[in-house]
Amino acid sequence: MKITIFSTVALFVSPALAAKTWDVNVVNGLFYPQELNISPGDTVRWPNNDGGNHAIVQTTAGYRTCNKLAGGFNSGTKTKGQPYQRTFPRAGTTNYKDGVGSNCVNGATGTIIVSAAAAGGSSP
Repeated sequence: MKITIFSTVALFVSPALAAKTWDVNVVNGLFYPQELNISPGDTVRWPNNDGGNHAIVQTTAGYRTCNKLAGGFNSGTKTKGQPYQRTFPRAGTTNYKDGVGSNCVNGATGTIIVSAAAAGGSSP
């Protein structure tokens, strides 16, 4: 008598949430939205459809600061039609400014809040 034993292995994989891309536009010299809540792995794109030059520069911690963060990201100057994008892989808060001329002191600042609780992102 021959006995055959079959082993069944069930592999359960929870579907990963698809990463999303969110746009932050320059409207009347300000970022819109100024605050964006996203999930880890999401990408933020600054499309520069504005008529002027802009640079997306990471700033130090603090609400709406214009102080550049040493070692932080810097898009360099982007002219009309030149987008910049960045993926945010981990939870945390990132502040940024427009690094061109006096745009920051005139209010061109923003905040990206990355949180698993964001579950797909939202803008206030």
